[in-house]
Amino acid sequence: MKFNLPNLTFAIGNVLFRPVQLTLERMGGDFPMHAHGSGSYELHLIADGKGILRTGDREYPLSRNCCFVTGPNVGHEQLVDPADPMSEYCIYLTTERLDGPVSEIADVFLKNAFWFGEGETLLEPMRRCFEELGGAETGCIEFAVTYLRQIILLTARMEMAAPFPERVEKHFLDDKFLRIEEMFLYSYDFVTLDSLAAEIGFSARQTQRILKAHYGKSFREMRDEARLSQAKYLLETGTMSVSDIAQRVGYSSLEHFSYAFKRHFRVSPLKWKKGHFRPSGN
Repeated sequence: MKFNLPNLTFAIGNVLFRPVQLTLERMGGDFPMHAHGSGSYELHLIADGKGILRTGDREYPLSRNCCFVTGPNVGHEQLVDPADPMSEYCIYLTTERLDGPVSEIADVFLKNAFWFGEGETLLEPMRRCFEELGGAETGCIEFAVTYLRQIILLTARMEMAAPFPERVEKHFLDDKFLRIEEMFLYSYDFVTLDSLAAEIGFSARQTQRILKAHYGKSFREMRDEARLSQAKYLLETGTMSVSDIAQRVGYSSLEHFSYAFKRHFRVSPLKWKKGHFRPSGN
């Protein structure tokens, strides 16, 4: 179940919250490492199943009612337990500060780049929100927005009760950043600067400036990181040869891939495969 509804914007304490995408799905496999730009957040609630959340060098066990928020520039990936795959609610949203003072509860949400905890109190409003969006009754959008506000407020209250130390200030974000992140996440093997620029409606030069301003990286750096992240996943879980993986993730030669992989991870792809291989399904 997936919703892309641009008319769900609401305000809390002089901050605009704009849900861009809402999904409820059973994860058929691991979700590779990725991050979001300034002003954007994902709120995850595990409905059932088990897995692992990785953020940098830390891991968190995932199970029913686990909740986590990933803000700007927080790299994260989810590993599924093949014996008990996860179903997950996910809300991708952007934020924008308006003129005037920001309320304490909105400020708490904005300042948390990452939060992990128990989210049982979110399950009922989340379920009702998705029911409204999937229905056609009078006022369904208004009811959905009401539940979305409740979800954000409850999350901020939980963050206040059990804060995490990772905090950064947030800025502004245009919804086109969702498309940028999706291109690097799903089209990493063939995306070009020109195709990305066409996707978001800017020139190649403007797109380079946008990436540098909001992600602190060039197009080439972001593409290489996306390709190498997927390559690392395939080396850990698949039976493909290193040569086939190099071709699969978009490198023109095994030598180029091996050089890029070793420069990024400080070890050759073959050594990584030998030291980290874990057959999927086990």
